[in-house]
Amino acid sequence: MPKFKVLCLDGGGIKGTFTAAVLTGLEEMLGSPIVPYFDLIVGTSTGGIIALALGLGLRAEEILHFYEKHGPTIFPSTGVHRRAGLFLKGLVRPKHSSEVLRERLVEVFRDRRLGEAVTRLAIPCFDCNAGRIQMFKTAHHERFVHDYKVAVVDVALATSAAPTYFSAFNTVDGQSFLDGGVWANCPVMVGLLEAMYVLDISSPDIHVLSVGTTDDPFDVSKIKRIGGLLTWGTTAVSLLMRAQTDAAISQAQLVLGDRLLRVDSVTRPGRFTLDDSRRISDLVGLGKFTAKDRFEVVAERFLGSTVTPFQPNHILSPANQVPEALRNYKFMGH
Repeated sequence: MPKFKVLCLDGGGIKGTFTAAVLTGLEEMLGSPIVPYFDLIVGTSTGGIIALALGLGLRAEEILHFYEKHGPTIFPSTGVHRRAGLFLKGLVRPKHSSEVLRERLVEVFRDRRLGEAVTRLAIPCFDCNAGRIQMFKTAHHERFVHDYKVAVVDVALATSAAPTYFSAFNTVDGQSFLDGGVWANCPVMVGLLEAMYVLDISSPDIHVLSVGTTDDPFDVSKIKRIGGLLTWGTTAVSLLMRAQTDAAISQAQLVLGDRLLRVDSVTRPGRFTLDDSRRISDLVGLGKFTAKDRFEVVAERFLGSTVTPFQPNHILSPANQVPEALRNYKFMGH
């Protein structure tokens, strides 16, 4: 059996710039887009936005340009007083505007639907109404008859609605979603299980390339160990994401062994945060350096041959088009 290759992209806010830069570097050295080399792409939060863009045919360089151009407006963080104000605001309301994020996403995705993706996609989020995990998927199984009709902007907003950073994403029909990072910030196990139990791929045939958003060693200081909300602040979110990522990678390694390749870069504690857009250029440089450093092993294991083109079980038709009314959104806190 040929390899079944899965690309998994972590969450991490503005640190998705690193991921986009890694993918840009890989495409530059490969000389072509990487999407045709993967059977399935799974992405959470900022990684979900990147996965959706790749699935719709954007080059990694275009995605990187999105982060460079719009990152500072999505995550404004200039000046000491501005950052202090954002911290205080974050105690009672989300730090950043979901409306700004929506506007930037509409510029990229327009009114395109998930069913327009050229590869299989799985995008985690959390269903607030049902109180359970949720995923949006392309029609890569016959029973997936709804998600492929959903607007890509909706999916992007749902997977990236990180608590304390953005409002929950609400639709006019009453659905409400939070960031997929609350349960699958590193979606490597999501990709593995999707391949095994939805697509019926034998475990020995599955190969996973997992791309992080920088690896920042997390130190739980003595004061945090006995502190409350003011002591922890938003670093509690970072701790949960870090622990979740470590667990997912360890679990996947137990199943896949050397068929899992993790591409990331260890940085000094505190160098990058989820919403500090002042470090975008540093993230770009680090991502491209990491791509160059790991290209040989990535190319050997994943870029030797393209995969069989994706044939969805259901396709969009005029009857599937989402009414214009559903393009209107409500956001908690706005």
